[in-house]
Amino acid sequence: MQPLTLFSLASQNANWLATRQVTIASNVANANTPGYRAQDVAPFNAVLSHLQL
Repeated sequence: MQPLTLFSLASQNANWLATRQVTIASNVANANTPGYRAQDVAPFNAVLSHLQL
């Protein structure tokens, strides 16, 4: 395993946060759409465990 760098971790977290924001915005925009099911993204710690930083 390679050492974890702070900037790489911060970059991955920023990407995850942007994805989560888009997902939540889509949920809000479609809240009244019949049959729409809310989406979510995996928690960051789960995503982090699959990354190779």
